[in-house]
Amino acid sequence: LFSYKGEGRDEELKKPIKVHEDAARLIPAMLDYVYSLDDELKISCESAAGLRHLSQFFGMKSLAKQVLSFMYEDVNISNVDVYMDTAMAFDDLQTLKLCADRCAQEIEEITPSCPILSDMDPSFMLDIVSSQRFNRKKHSRHMSKLIAVYCINQRCDIDGSVFEELTSGEYLPFLDAEAALPLLMLESRLVEDSEDENTGLTSLQRRGVKALLPVVNGSAKVNTSDRKSRQKALSRVPKKVLVEILSRSLC
Repeated sequence: LFSYKGEGRDEELKKPIKVHEDAARLIPAMLDYVYSLDDELKISCESAAGLRHLSQFFGMKSLAKQVLSFMYEDVNISNVDVYMDTAMAFDDLQTLKLCADRCAQEIEEITPSCPILSDMDPSFMLDIVSSQRFNRKKHSRHMSKLIAVYCINQRCDIDGSVFEELTSGEYLPFLDAEAALPLLMLESRLVEDSEDENTGLTSLQRRGVKALLPVVNGSAKVNTSDRKSRQKALSRVPKKVLVEILSRSLC
């Protein structure tokens, strides 16, 4: 219960206020800040989103400013999963955007085997590739490997339209050869008409062909086991893609 003075009355009234359960645990920290003489605030990656929620709930601009300043300095790849989880708990879109921007900025630090990939939902992945902090020309090939692994692991939760957005040429102008085949196979499975031999190549197929040509014509070094696995994978992509690869490799 929080107290306030009733208008036109001398007596103090009490009115119940509902606060998010996770944020309620941080009220003591908020009160310590309120009554601190030097605005001292104990804050961590685990408490930041909750304190930000309380600052907005009670209209405390100074607290909001201090928490946001801390978050801008603190969010990094090693703790972004904590921020993502707490931000989703409070439906904090601004913090989620900050997380996506930081991932975009430090995308090379995220590897295909990185656990945080499994914590991301498709909309968050789209926020990363569409972020102004994502250097598409520089990091497109690396991002294509991440998206290939992500889509394989999340294939039951991703439909054709989401897949097409994530692999759009606007966001991924270049594909890594390692990612090209898995992405082409995923497109065949998820995107209707991508296997239609009576239509031209899709945007992803054209980029996939370009990425695979150095491997097919031998200008890129590939070990024997990788070559065999790629040959097997090539048999699972649309015939029109194989025809394009073969015709261009002979030129």
